[in-house]
Amino acid sequence: MPIIKVTAKTDRFRRAGFSFTREPVELDTEDLSKEQLKALKAESMLVIEEVKEPKEPKEPKEPKEPKEPKEPKEPKDKTGGAPK
Repeated sequence: MPIIKVTAKTDRFRRAGFSFTREPVELDTEDLSKEQLKALKAESMLVIEEVKEPKEPKEPKEPKEPKEPKEPKEPKDKTGGAPK
């Protein structure tokens, strides 16, 4: 089932047993009753956006292999490297 993103037009707003803010919240419509979904969609104080797929947490990246230490550079001559 689709996911909906719900955002309140005010700082806080309650509808259908949920509390919403200006920060979007994703809800799986399978977890809502028909009455809840109908109430959310009918509410003018909420912005409802259908999302095709739920946000999935990103998988942690595999650790990079340590780089080999670089060989130390030879100090440059303070005279600009010109031979004496």
